[in-house]
Amino acid sequence: MSESGKVESFKCDNCGAPIDYDGRGEKTVKCGYCGSIQPVPVNLLPPAEPFRVSVQPVQYQFTPTDRKIAKATVATGAGCVLGSVLLPLVILGVTAIIILVVMNNVSNIFNTATSNMKPQLATVSALSTAAKAAKSPTPIPSPTRAVTPTPGYAIKVMSFGSKGTSQGKLSDVRGMGVDSQGNIYVADYSGGRVQVFDKSGQYVSQFKTGNTKSVTVGFAVDAKGTVYVPENGIVVRYNGLTGAKIGPLAYNGGPGAGFAELATTADGGLVAMWYERRNGFFTSREGAREDLVRWDAKGKVTLTVQAPIGNQTDNLELDNAPVVDQKGNIYIYASGENAIFKFSADGTYQSRFGSAGDQPGQFSNANGIAIDSQNMLYVAESSRVSMFTTDGRFIRAFSIQGSANAVVLDAEGNLFVTDGSTVTQYALGQ
Repeated sequence: MSESGKVESFKCDNCGAPIDYDGRGEKTVKCGYCGSIQPVPVNLLPPAEPFRVSVQPVQYQFTPTDRKIAKATVATGAGCVLGSVLLPLVILGVTAIIILVVMNNVSNIFNTATSNMKPQLATVSALSTAAKAAKSPTPIPSPTRAVTPTPGYAIKVMSFGSKGTSQGKLSDVRGMGVDSQGNIYVADYSGGRVQVFDKSGQYVSQFKTGNTKSVTVGFAVDAKGTVYVPENGIVVRYNGLTGAKIGPLAYNGGPGAGFAELATTADGGLVAMWYERRNGFFTSREGAREDLVRWDAKGKVTLTVQAPIGNQTDNLELDNAPVVDQKGNIYIYASGENAIFKFSADGTYQSRFGSAGDQPGQFSNANGIAIDSQNMLYVAESSRVSMFTTDGRFIRAFSIQGSANAVVLDAEGNLFVTDGSTVTQYALGQ
């Protein structure tokens, strides 16, 4: 804690997350995000107390024998000669004894203080010049530099919305998108309602997709404000600002459960996950395939990859969220595997990264994945967002408000997170 009484913070060397430090003197603290033990920066530690030595004055007591010797010396026939020679020698010898006693006393005190590591109060006898010379000088502590608290990586910019079904209120939002003008689109999980807010979080409009029994299992918004949502197994387009229906995207994949998770591409296209079957009791992968489909900006299918995740895991994969980078590479977060699978623009499998767990680089039931214009991946789960490079290298994790239902980034790199009833915007650090 600083001199002003505030809790200071510093960044974790391992994951970059902010670590609060209360200034009580601990030299190491545990990171609340990645669990690693981190040294506290020297400039946050309290100044060390100076080491002091206590020296007690020592007086030499003359014995009767000493007095007799001195008197006899002065009274001898040598008279003034012996008195002038022996008396100074006696005084010099006594002084030497005093010095030795004092130095021995200082040495004993110093050794005791060193072994106990407890500062001692120093007192110096004004009667002993030797004691003054033997006393160690008191160290002067260096000035403490003023510490500026390190801000968190994600800085809250604004938050809007509250739980409810009336205009401007949100009801279990799980779909979200942002257009090039900064308008924010949010979709309730059930009932087909889509609401639009401007870049300052003010309510603009709303419209309905599907019907009152519709469940929004996928949602995406492109730069022009076109809203994509699955209805009865097909992908339907809407003008996001007016709510006017544009029409469906064609796909000849045959009968099945239809489309679910969606993601827009940088060139104005769309990718989606199509499922042969999603509900019911499963005993094998047979009859329950997941396919990856991509359309270009004109609505033409340009790529279909059958069972992109199931063919790699040989498991049933029914919950897969895609995103696409600036080069067209596709990344799919497979919740059944708690991992991200990377595919090239032509659909060729490249690699996978991540695993189940709560350590840096691991996932535990993530609810959202997004990618920015710099090709950095963001995966949201509970109150944490993890960042990765597109080759799977973990960068950092940072905390967010509430528990994330969905996450998206705008063209300026701002992060938007919804917990279902509110939307919070964050400005990200460098």
